[in-house]
Amino acid sequence: MMGGKKGKSSKCENQNDILASYHDGPISVLEGETPMQVQLRICLCDEEGDRFFGEGPYRLLKGIQDKGSLRAAAMEMGMAYSKAFGILHSAEERLGLPLTQRKIGGTGGGGSVLTPGAEDLMTRYEAYKVACREAAESLYYRYFATFHPEEYAAKRDTESAFSPEHADTSPKNDSASSN
Repeated sequence: MMGGKKGKSSKCENQNDILASYHDGPISVLEGETPMQVQLRICLCDEEGDRFFGEGPYRLLKGIQDKGSLRAAAMEMGMAYSKAFGILHSAEERLGLPLTQRKIGGTGGGGSVLTPGAEDLMTRYEAYKVACREAAESLYYRYFATFHPEEYAAKRDTESAFSPEHADTSPKNDSASSN
């Protein structure tokens, strides 16, 4: 669990959960043809199945890289500094390597920089996300290009309209027509 807190589970329930937190938009290869879409989430889990790295920690590292500060990265994400610190600390513990290095203040103040290990992790994570997205798009097209749920819905509606259980069997009041 992130930051060592108990509560909300961060377990990867099965091997498919290795695909976790990529939010560059849903995969909808067949736009306009089917109401379905695939959303991938990429996460890394430890040997116990606890998530420790995904899109959130990645975005924090990217923010540190761009802004030079964990506090600024957290603020940009609308996250408390303490939560951001806990997320990165948890990832560092599980990876066994530091992800950031503090810069001591001066005229411009202090801040943080990424370690070479963090930069390598980010590069690999970015490449993995792209590879997963490409594979998912290919598989989505392979398995769903010819699937058209509206055909089944139309068939179901046609069948149910003529089925005996939907027929109007209530007695007709013929007295109005016989007068």
